[in-house]
Amino acid sequence: MMILRSIFVTLTAFCVAFGQPPRPRAFEVAAIKPMELGGVMMGFSSSGPRLTLEGYNQFLLIKEAFNLKNYQLPQVAALQDDRTYYFITAKAEGDGTPTKAEFREMLQTLLTERFNLKFHREVDRKSVV
Repeated sequence: MMILRSIFVTLTAFCVAFGQPPRPRAFEVAAIKPMELGGVMMGFSSSGPRLTLEGYNQFLLIKEAFNLKNYQLPQVAALQDDRTYYFITAKAEGDGTPTKAEFREMLQTLLTERFNLKFHREVDRKSVV
């Protein structure tokens, strides 16, 4: 019994050390279409496993996906001046209802895969007066 426990612990440690990183949460299916201005702007709605985003440009999609405020995202003129807005419909795996945080995680994966978004996080310390 002691030998089996030892083997199990060793295998578990090996899997943790050399195993695959956890797969990022992703949508089962998603459609991204450019949309004309004039409709709903920045509409975020969900029903069960379905998510709909209307009137988001790339800058706004990044803010939504990472739950950022304007001051937390570097001022990149190309993103802020983007006049292409998107209508996105997506469905999460299964029939459960993901939380808004889980939808945001899936949106991060979608932006990485479809828009080739690459990002890093950094801490910017500022003094408060």
